[in-house]
Amino acid sequence: MSVPSTQLFSFSFRSTEQGCSDLSSALEKVIGAPQLHEQTQGLDVGATIELGPVGVEFLVISKVDEGQSSTFALSPISSSLPALRELGLTDADLLDSDPLKGYWREFERLETELAQRGNELMHSERLASLGTLAAGVAHEINNPLAYIKSNLMSLEGFLNPMVRTVTSLLKIEAQAEDQIENLIALGLEYDAEELGFILEDLDDILADLRDGSERIVTIVSGLRQFSHPSRNAMVETDLNDAVSVAVELSRNAFKYHAELTTELSDIPAVKANSAEITQVLVNLIVNASQAIKESGRITVGSRVDGDAVELWVADTGEGMASELVDKIFTPFFTTKPVGEGTGLGLAISQRIMAEHQGSISVESAPGAGTCFRLRFPLASE
Repeated sequence: MSVPSTQLFSFSFRSTEQGCSDLSSALEKVIGAPQLHEQTQGLDVGATIELGPVGVEFLVISKVDEGQSSTFALSPISSSLPALRELGLTDADLLDSDPLKGYWREFERLETELAQRGNELMHSERLASLGTLAAGVAHEINNPLAYIKSNLMSLEGFLNPMVRTVTSLLKIEAQAEDQIENLIALGLEYDAEELGFILEDLDDILADLRDGSERIVTIVSGLRQFSHPSRNAMVETDLNDAVSVAVELSRNAFKYHAELTTELSDIPAVKANSAEITQVLVNLIVNASQAIKESGRITVGSRVDGDAVELWVADTGEGMASELVDKIFTPFFTTKPVGEGTGLGLAISQRIMAEHQGSISVESAPGAGTCFRLRFPLASE
């Protein structure tokens, strides 16, 4: 049976009554000529045969009869590719014109992608575990926080008559010092200077307590939202809210060495998973803070740009050379020291944006800082 030349195939040999010869180099790695002759008697196109010590299964795809000899071409079935790798075959063993080379390269690509996805899954599982832990912590914080807020309101109410009393005493002292001295003689503990200092600071102290408790409420709310992405499917979302939550969640990363400002515009709601977008923004803000070594500025903004809503995170950090910019979305690529980064943050961010039919891009140059842009398509009318 005549088919395209067997020279096109990596696994080929010539068979005569005396034995097998002209084995391709790839086939020699699988089996020697004497053993091959024993196992290939009576073969025809369409037959399958197992060869070699690990039982690589081949399909006979070509047989060219030439007088007293026949030239065969074999093709390993796809499930045998790992076994060929085990025998030491490489990409270089396969002929450029061999269709198997394309399958081989695809197999290697899928194998690499599988390893990457496995590591991503492990990373995601860790994040899921942390999310569960964070949700539990948020719940535990929420209960005592309710007591704090309630008691703070009560405390302000209780302090009001006391403040009025102290204020009256200070006025009496200014007008009739002898009356205060009589009260002190009767046992009144009175220090006008200390009381005046307390009254001056009391409003600021109470305002700080209110502000602190409200910030805790915001952080706890953000943690609970961030920890339950399954509860936040693709719904109409105000991305400015996601920015606010991300800023609070990442504040500890930048508050000691960078100033963060927001430039939020009025933007329409878009279909998004708010927890996932918060995850992307937290990652970008933390990266920005790490790019600033001593002091600098981070800007997070939003705007409508044509047919999309755009968010951006810009920093005044060190910036990156173009060769690094080309690699930053590659899984496991990181410029951080060992132990400080997985190299998955931006790869996962890119995948999340793709799932939102959006995009993530970066502009950077050494010494000029970095700006990441997230674009979300607006719903068509």
